[in-house]
Parts: sequence; C-alpha cells; structure tokens
Amino acid sequence: MSGARERLSIDVTPEERRRVKAVAALSGKSVRDFVLESIREKISREVEDRDLEAMMSYPCSALEELWNNDQDSIYDKD
Repeated sequence: MSGARERLSIDVTPEERRRVKAVAALSGKSVRDFVLESIREKISREVEDRDLEAMMSYPCSALEELWNNDQDSIYDKD
C-alpha cells in the first residue's frame, strides 16, 4: 500500500458512533483500523459477488461441463 493518504469523513448518529467504538474495542482495534477493515471486507465481498454473478450468468465451457452432467442432473429443475 502506498504512503499517500486522503481523509474520508462521514456523519453518523451518536448511537452508531458508540456501537462502532464498542465493537472496535471488543475486537482490540482502534476505531480507524476497525472501520478500514470493515470497508475493505465489504468491498471485497461486493467484488466477489459481482464476479460470481458474472460467472453464473455467462459460464465458461469448463464450468458448463462441470454443471451439466448426468450425476448431478437430479438437482436440475425443469
């Protein structure tokens, strides 16, 4: 990761702030580290979900061979 940083500010409710602080503390992390980790995990899941959706919508021939077989045909819906 490069050394360059930019500031990101968000407004949260007092309750959200208390909850973030509490969960971060219970995790043994600073609020900053907890929030950054949470953002990175969310971004990663979103990318994985999109990749999976694309793969399911437009399967390559190798996946089609794996999915379309007699052994698993009992799971196919008509």
